[in-house]
Formats: sequence, structure tokens, C-alpha cells
Amino acid sequence: MKIVLLGYCAAEVDSIQQVLAPLTRQYGLGYRTVPDVGALPAALDCDDSCFVIANDWHGGVNVEQVIECCRQHDSRPPIVFASGNLREEMASQVIDSGADGYVFWDRLFQLRWFIHKHLQKRRWLPTQLTESAKASARINDRLSTLLDLSSDAIVATDPDFRIIFFNKGAERIFGHSADEILGHAFSTLLPAFSLKAFANTGFTQAPRSTASELAERTEVDARRKDGTLFPAEVSIAVLEEDGGAICLAILRDIAEKKRVAEHIVYLATHDSLTGLPNRNLFLDRLAHAIDVADRNEKLMALMFIDLDGFKQVNDLLGHAAGDELLQVVAGRLRGQLRAADTVARLGGDEFAVILEHLEHVDPISQIAADLIRVLDDPIVTAQGPAIVSASIGIVICPLEAKTTHEMMIDADRAMYAAKAAGKGRFLFYSAEMSPEAALRQETPAQALPAHAAATGADGQHLGQTSREYAV
Repeated sequence: MKIVLLGYCAAEVDSIQQVLAPLTRQYGLGYRTVPDVGALPAALDCDDSCFVIANDWHGGVNVEQVIECCRQHDSRPPIVFASGNLREEMASQVIDSGADGYVFWDRLFQLRWFIHKHLQKRRWLPTQLTESAKASARINDRLSTLLDLSSDAIVATDPDFRIIFFNKGAERIFGHSADEILGHAFSTLLPAFSLKAFANTGFTQAPRSTASELAERTEVDARRKDGTLFPAEVSIAVLEEDGGAICLAILRDIAEKKRVAEHIVYLATHDSLTGLPNRNLFLDRLAHAIDVADRNEKLMALMFIDLDGFKQVNDLLGHAAGDELLQVVAGRLRGQLRAADTVARLGGDEFAVILEHLEHVDPISQIAADLIRVLDDPIVTAQGPAIVSASIGIVICPLEAKTTHEMMIDADRAMYAAKAAGKGRFLFYSAEMSPEAALRQETPAQALPAHAAATGADGQHLGQTSREYAV
């Protein structure tokens, strides 16, 4: 088998042959020199021509003509350009024109990768090899097969971070074929990841590794052929290879892994029936809301909501109707609140609402009234219509409570006080709802009527007396 060398002087031919000497010995390769593109068709007509290496700096070599000649020939040999050109944009133009690769003269050892990959694809094992060379070729062939069997993407780049190896796993994950991606920049696959930063002060000065010393996996955004991004874990090492250095990356698509992990977190933090945050997530958000209110010197409010008449719905229409009602209630509550607010299901027919970033207390009453109003509307279930109302207890931070525990207790007391006052209403917490205040009174604390809360002097001061609103 012969490699066609197009447009090279004797010294350049000698340099190429020295670089390719390991492959020459392994595969029994020979060379056929061609002075210009006009003589290329005759060289390709020889049955043993298997690869073309061309010098795009030679006056008799036109890149487009060389590529066209190779593509139209029956053998369609791979074509790689190798020259002293150091302009990366010119190399990119050559590859975009249809070349299989481009090698800068000071990186001539990269030719071995292109030719070896081509021979591996053809699974070619010449009969004239010695038994030792045959065994070596078989081992390389099996290693290539093993790499292709890996479900992970295995990608190697040259010192200029251009791709020189792309296994079958990489083809499956990224959607590129090896033929179309070889020679392209590694950033084509990982747009936001800098191999240069990984290599620190330069590729040749980067710490060398062995295959067993890959860097710890890092999560990055990778890009498929169709342009879509996906999360990936990548380990990278710089390896020595016959006097040159390559960058080896092993990459794994973790989109499904992250989806499963996120779903597990969702199940642990959300109510399975309504999709609302559950008690665990609610407590976390409540603590965060209190902290934000304290740091920003803003107000926040907590509402406890209990459905009046829910037990009767379950008893008369069944638990399926009760579940359907809870789902409708969850949707109605969400529809009345801002995206920044939280509505959660604490269990049974109990819900909670966190209102954040409040400048003053005035909007709280209107929000509570709106929630009661939307829950008063009948709910049609598959088993029949159901009617419930809502009793709401409200506590404001930092006016009445400053800790998660205090707010939970005070909102609960205010909610039960609203139920005791006649249900279907909301009530702000006041100090007279505490057990200590109840012990000081001969009779249980009574909620003030709505008009007293609106006009009475006491009702104008939060924390001094309760405020009841029947809607």
C-alpha cells in the first residue's frame, strides 16, 4: 500500500517518512511522490494508493482541485494537507472545503493519527507483515474496537486542541461522525470549556498524566451536532505519545442522571397529589423568607389555611372526590398569588402561604379576602359538586414573630381562632391569642367584630388585638 505525497521536495518527503516510520514498519507502507495536481489522477489509478498527503503551499497544488480529484476517483482516498502554513484560519478553510484534516508542519506527528484511523476503519492487515508486526496490528485493532464499544465519549486532541480521535461512543453522544469532526476544534463539542485554561501556561508545559491519572470529573455543558446543549461529566489528561503530547478527554452524558436526580429531589420536596411544595420545602422557604425580610428590613407574612367542610365532602362523596377537590384548591390558590410567593400543602386539608417582599401590611388583607373568595366557589368533582370555605390565620414578621417556630405556632393559633369565630374568614394573630393571655381571662378570648377591627383604635395596632374579617 502506498501513500501519495503531493507537492513536496526531497527534504520534506524525508521528514514525512521519518514521522511515519512506525506505521511504515507496522503496516508495510510505501510512498509515491507526485510533483503537482496534474499528475495526481495517474497516481490514484494505481491500485495500491491508499492515502494522499498534500502540500497546499506548493505552487502546483490547488486545494480545491486536489479535493475534487480525490472525491471523484473511484477509490476516494482520504486527503490531509500538511505544510509550513501557521495560519489557523487558512487551515479551517481547507477543512471546510472538504479535506479530511490539516497538519501544521511543526505538528507533523499528527499524520500518524489520521493514517492509523483510516487503516483501522478499513481493518487492513497486509500479508507481508512479520508475525510480530501482525500481532501488534491485531492488538491495535482490538484496542480501537474496545474504545468503540465504550458507552462514554473518548476524544483526543493535538496540542492545538483539534480533534484527532473520536470513538463510536462520541459519535452516539454528539451526533457527529468521526470523519466529519476530525480536525475541528475541541470547542465545537464543549463551547464554554477552555482546554487552554486546563493546560494552564501552555499545552507543552501542562502536567503530564498517565491513562490511570485522569483529572477529576468536571461537569460542563456539551453541544450536540444539532446545536442542543446537554450536561456532561468530563475527565481530561495530557499524555505523552511518541515524542508529542495529546489531550485525552473521556466524557459522559449525564442528562438522564440529572433528570432522575432532580425527579427524586422533586418527590422529596413536593406533595404527590397537588404538586405543591410539601412541609419540608415549605419550612426551608419560610426560614429563607424570614432571613431575607430581616436583612432587607422588609415585611413578610405567613398564612395558615384550613378548609371548612372538607370532612363532609369526604364522608358524602368519597375520598376520590376529596382528592380532586384538593387539586382544584391548590390550583386556585396558585392562581391568586405572585410567582415569588409560596403556597404549600402541609397535610390533609391544611395549606400555607408565604408572602415575601412586602413594603407594608395593607395588601395582606386583600390577598386573604381573595383567597377566601375563590375557595367559596363550588367545586365540581366527578362524584358531584362540593362546597368548602376557608379559615385563615395570619402572622407578620417581624411585627409579631421572628423565628420559624414562632410563626408556625402563631399562624396556627390565628387560624383556629378564625374557625372559632365562625369560619370562612381570616384573622391576624395578636398577643391575646397566646395561652398566657387566655389564662388571664375568665372567659376564652373572643375575636373582635369586623367593624371594630376596621374602625376601633385598638384594631389599628398590630400585636395589640386580633383583627377578624368575615368575607
